Amino acid sequence: MVSQFFSEDYKYQVFLLWYNNGKPSSQSVWNMIPESWGDNKPQAATIHGWLKSDRFQEQAKVLDESISKEIEGRMVKEKVEMLSRHAELGVEMQDQAIAYLRGHKDELSSNAAVRLLVEGIRVERESRGIPQAIEKMINKTDEQLLEEIKELTGGAEVEILDD
Repeated sequence: MVSQFFSEDYKYQVFLLWYNNGKPSSQSVWNMIPESWGDNKPQAATIHGWLKSDRFQEQAKVLDESISKEIEGRMVKEKVEMLSRHAELGVEMQDQAIAYLRGHKDELSSNAAVRLLVEGIRVERESRGIPQAIEKMINKTDEQLLEEIKELTGGAEVEILDD
């Protein structure tokens, strides 16, 4: 069967079948095509041609990039949320340690309270400001980021190289 006898919708369904199943071989895609799609099934060689076509490859590349950006965005958001929680926890740890120390002035030998205070300060210091800086950086355009890098490097020329 020649590919011109198959509608664009049919080809798109084949593309989705191929892409959503991890881009298997044309023979595997041919075997996956359900009977409900009709009796007029393309040959494996026709499917192979579709899978190797610029159209299928470009569509897959666009989707791969979108998925990658989405995953990256989620990871950054989760990191920002985690660092914010850590900063809040650090403050809470400090508050508990200070309350204990104030309530037990005669018992200042409590190593746990001192460790809690020191650890709370460390956690807050390491976490404070980082989430806000990451969020601010995400919202900047490439041009704004380049300008900021130039300012930080004393006006030196900055060039971003693509992989």
